[in-house]
Amino acid sequence: MEEVLSELKQINQHLGSIENRLGSVENHLESVENRLESVENHLESVENRLESVENRLESVENRLESVENRLESVENRLESVENRLESVENRLESVENRLEIVEFEQQQIKQAVLETNEKVNRLAVIQESQHRIIELLSARSIQQEAELKKISELQGVV
Repeated sequence: MEEVLSELKQINQHLGSIENRLGSVENHLESVENRLESVENHLESVENRLESVENRLESVENRLESVENRLESVENRLESVENRLESVENRLESVENRLEIVEFEQQQIKQAVLETNEKVNRLAVIQESQHRIIELLSARSIQQEAELKKISELQGVV
């Protein structure tokens, strides 16, 4: 019986040792569970931050899409302005061509006016000369009439 008691004591000691080791394992397991909970909390925090980053990224994408739409609108307006500018340039080129024609025609008209003015001046000189000749002939004609009258009177007296 002593043997049994001795064995029971040994078993009891062994059981106490196992219980101590089991307590140690449980403490270690609890520590691991606490660390795991801490990691899970940290992971949840990271997930929340990631979700926040995703939301911000979505917001940035929306803003970028809005900017792209506005840029497309500006590009369309710029294209419209360029088309209008091209139209204005074409009209300006047409006006410049017409102006060149008008300037050429004006030069021709000016030349014609100068030539006409020369001819008018020559005609005025000729007319003045003819006027003097007519006055001279008129004076001679009056003088000849007076002489003829004198001759006729003299002949009538004779």
